[in-house]
Amino acid sequence: MKNTSQSFGQKIFNVKAIVYFLFFTFHLYKSVNIILTMKRISILTILLLLLISVGASAAKKQKATVDLWPDGTEIDAWFKDTAYIDVNTLGKQYKLTDNGIFADGRVHTVEIQALIDKAAQNGGGVIVVPPGTYMTGGLKFRQGTHLYLEKGATLMGSDFNGA
Repeated sequence: MKNTSQSFGQKIFNVKAIVYFLFFTFHLYKSVNIILTMKRISILTILLLLLISVGASAAKKQKATVDLWPDGTEIDAWFKDTAYIDVNTLGKQYKLTDNGIFADGRVHTVEIQALIDKAAQNGGGVIVVPPGTYMTGGLKFRQGTHLYLEKGATLMGSDFNGA
């Protein structure tokens, strides 16, 4: 979650800057005797645009915030990467249904974990979940193993491990 809130001191500074700007604008406007209404509107428009640009440049100068997990550790950039990855480039595919795991309402934690371990022992690969709702408990993915859910696939969590 990004922290975009301003500190109390920043808010006071912003209010003071606006008050000073309005005071300056009023006196500048009062001291310039322009008879035509259009010229008055033009000056006010220019001053308003100046205020907006000063505010925008001040906002850019604020320090960049860092996204954090609830425990306070920084979220790595790779976690936010939503670029498409071709599943065919991730190694051998291990489809649940090809390995006797079906969307039958049973909890398949032990079977899915065994499939993950098999993929890791064979150098890695992709655990492919076909369309349907598959129930599982906690799973431990090994290095080089990936999870891919096909369109219409759902993994439903359970606190029962299926043993």
